[in-house]
Amino acid sequence: MSYIYKKTAFTAALSAVLILGGCGGGVEIQNDTLRLSLGQEQTLRLSVDNDDELTFSSMDPNIASVDEYGTVRGLGNGITVISVRGKKDFDDVAVVVGSGVAEYVDEYGNTVSSLVTTTKADAALVYGESDITALAVSIVGGGTEDVTISAGRTYELKIEKTPIDSADKVTLRVADGTVARVEGKTLIGVGRGKTTLTATAPNGISAEMIVRVK
Repeated sequence: MSYIYKKTAFTAALSAVLILGGCGGGVEIQNDTLRLSLGQEQTLRLSVDNDDELTFSSMDPNIASVDEYGTVRGLGNGITVISVRGKKDFDDVAVVVGSGVAEYVDEYGNTVSSLVTTTKADAALVYGESDITALAVSIVGGGTEDVTISAGRTYELKIEKTPIDSADKVTLRVADGTVARVEGKTLIGVGRGKTTLTATAPNGISAEMIVRVK
């Protein structure tokens, strides 16, 4: 989710946050990598042009959200990118929530974990330059939108990308780890209940599957 902030409307509310300078349309986030615990909030410190209009967005709002005032809130363990765009410029900052471990499934089905080592995110992620135009996730031999599995059993997942030869990494996340979890491309039933499995491409394109465990 993204928000547009027009400085003429919210100058008073943001005066303690924004450091305004004659940047010629420039936008700069003055925070280094944000490290937040779950539920913690922190407001971005920005340097922007006086007449600029800013758009705030989060690459993965399930990990960290950002509101129209530039306040970032940690929501889920992992890493995401907060982007601030002006009329002529943009800037971004990596946000680490919880343990700071980012997990994703690569094109070979391997689960890869990594820690943030830089204060800036890959520009391709910010601009959404992924070549994926469609994404689907399903259980091999099963349904794609609403599936029922058994606790204690494992199920192979199938990830379909368009184009099929895309090398972009796809993130798999289960909303409730007490119901089910993923290891590589394997879905594991944990406990009775209902949750959602989400597959997300770097440009934000995603697919969801409801998982019921009996």
